[in-house]
Amino acid sequence: PLTVEDVSINITDNPTHIAIYPNPTTMSVTLRREGDANSAEVRIYSLDGRLLYTTQWDGLSHSIDLNSFAAGVYMLHVNNKTYKITKQ
Repeated sequence: PLTVEDVSINITDNPTHIAIYPNPTTMSVTLRREGDANSAEVRIYSLDGRLLYTTQWDGLSHSIDLNSFAAGVYMLHVNNKTYKITKQ
């Protein structure tokens, strides 16, 4: 017998666009989203996987102070999307 399983991917009708600037940065980075102001979880990880920052983001923009971060590349996670940010 032939077994068929659903392996489709759910895509939202209105994906949220997130702008991250300035990138690269020396002091802070600002996140701005268009349209969808639902709460989002924001996390920053080092490249070796250590969680360095976490917060809930409500509203359309959010600024993150990176002064305590060493120069380098970091992974920014917003809900289920990942972005690369560079601290100089």
